[in-house]
Amino acid sequence: MVPKSNAFLISIDLGTSSIRVALTNNELKVIFLKQFPVSLQMDGLGKAVQDADEIIKLALDGLSTVLKWADANQVKPIGICFSNASASLVGLDEDFQPLAPALTYLDLRSRAQAENLLALHGSDAFRFTGAPVHASYWLPKFQWLAATNPAVHKAAYFCTIKDLLVYRLTGQFMTDVANAGADGMCDVRTMDWDPKLLKLAGIERGQLPQVAPTTAILDLAPVVNIPELRKHSDLKIILGAMDGLLASLGAGAFLPGQVTTTIGSSGACRVAARMPLTEGDPLLIWSYPLDKDIWFSGGAMNNGGLVTKWLVENFSLSGIADERGYEAFFSEAASVNAGAEGLIFLPYLYGERAPIYTENARGVFFGLTAQHKRAHFSRAGLEGILFALYSIYTIVQPAGNSQPIQVTGGYLKSDLLLQIQADIFGVTIETRENLEGSVIGAAMVGMKALGVIRDYQDVTAMLPVDRVFLPDEQNHKTYQHHYKRFKKLHEIMISTNCFEKTM
Repeated sequence: MVPKSNAFLISIDLGTSSIRVALTNNELKVIFLKQFPVSLQMDGLGKAVQDADEIIKLALDGLSTVLKWADANQVKPIGICFSNASASLVGLDEDFQPLAPALTYLDLRSRAQAENLLALHGSDAFRFTGAPVHASYWLPKFQWLAATNPAVHKAAYFCTIKDLLVYRLTGQFMTDVANAGADGMCDVRTMDWDPKLLKLAGIERGQLPQVAPTTAILDLAPVVNIPELRKHSDLKIILGAMDGLLASLGAGAFLPGQVTTTIGSSGACRVAARMPLTEGDPLLIWSYPLDKDIWFSGGAMNNGGLVTKWLVENFSLSGIADERGYEAFFSEAASVNAGAEGLIFLPYLYGERAPIYTENARGVFFGLTAQHKRAHFSRAGLEGILFALYSIYTIVQPAGNSQPIQVTGGYLKSDLLLQIQADIFGVTIETRENLEGSVIGAAMVGMKALGVIRDYQDVTAMLPVDRVFLPDEQNHKTYQHHYKRFKKLHEIMISTNCFEKTM
């Protein structure tokens, strides 16, 4: 099925570090993009919140800019589809106004509640959610709000930032199945909120959005006060999904066994499947649905681009995480051989999710000798981030899998990072021609929802491979040795309680 020539879609991607609004054509090419940085308020004590109104305002500003460009260039979009960082939690009053900043997935102040849930019920009791019990998910956050901020816990409604944006555009209080799964309170067997978890959270079903397919289509509300949208009142709103799943879709890795890795602010490794994976006690990876036939199992890590930024700020000559600072940092890291002459870095500056699920995990440089210089810290820092990603891959990779890994996210800008990954994983790494994976994935969902395509495979030819990174055999052997040290080090740190509570 050939997509219609006028199949222009707008993708709105709500990330933790930036907002992107893009216009794609029928060949899945981004023909215009507007991007805004957004702030993430952190205090080093587990807090990680965002202003939902600020993010929504920027998203609507970006939408207006894209529509103005479309009008000026005689382009008529047919729909808007969404991508978003998972598991943000916003409490709303009766008028659907935020009562407090949104808790992001990085907010770990509910770690005690997560530990208590596991102690009281055991991880097996939550297996039907397809998600591990962790402070990044909604249930511990609800219990933390009840204990620390009862006024917000008594909110009239709760949702993600994306759900709130959809409500303001359509007047419909809805979420998609992918985000419901990624919130950790959905039963993957029914694809709906679980009554037992609602009770544990201390809330009612009516306080949460209705769960609908990712391809659900809504109409714009007549009261939307955006001049540019009044000219496009026939635009359809498609719910979309969380950014990680859409990044895999946009990379063309949605068939069973295909693996995608992503590093943006955080990082993830995902494998496509036909059904959820709910085996294992405790669950070390999650399973979220894109639709009834496409699931992704994987693990997400807190420590990706945020740690790279910290490394640049502390181990580059300028100490500034701008374009020149990153360039100088990567250049120094490239001057050191694989393995950083024995220096190992545990990158857990923000606690950790998969696969260790230890909110109190901390960063460690280990193996330091007098021969190590600043460049070694740079190299070991990057290797540590990718060792952490590899530790997820060793769990999710299908048996006997040798398919190339598709990669998405900001780290595609660094050939050094991609080559280190190929060498650590011992697998070919492929990048796609278009770097905007989640934006492209959202456009694909919109195209399917609106009948532009019948199946996602109809457009895989539009996702050509751009670069290929082959593993160096000698470097792979070096990294296998150092990965054993990396893994042993964090196992010792956990078993001896060295990741003690400091918050």
